Amino acid sequence: MKRAPTLAAIHAAELRVVQSERRVRDATRRLGAALRAELSRPSVVAAIAGVGGLCGIWLARRAQTKAPQRQELHVAGASLAGLLAAGAMRFVARLLPVLIRQAWSECQKEVQVGPYGQERP
Repeated sequence: MKRAPTLAAIHAAELRVVQSERRVRDATRRLGAALRAELSRPSVVAAIAGVGGLCGIWLARRAQTKAPQRQELHVAGASLAGLLAAGAMRFVARLLPVLIRQAWSECQKEVQVGPYGQERP
């Protein structure tokens, strides 16, 4: 016959669950911050835009040059192209204000300090 767990054991298990949830939540926040920092670099944005453009061109040329054997393939290709374009636009729309703010702050800093690090009167 199995005995019921003690109150201390129940409390310890609940504490472990809460700590685990907190660790997962913290790790998720750190991952989001790291991804935002990595994806906000202009080189990454340019690479994503380039890859998106190449995929769009490839899908457009593929649809024109190759007659689909079934109508479903054509619809699936067009749907995929639309999803990729929408995802790229959403990404750029979310990232563009951040990049503009960074560029603006750099310009303001340069205006206040000057191009050669000299303070302006």
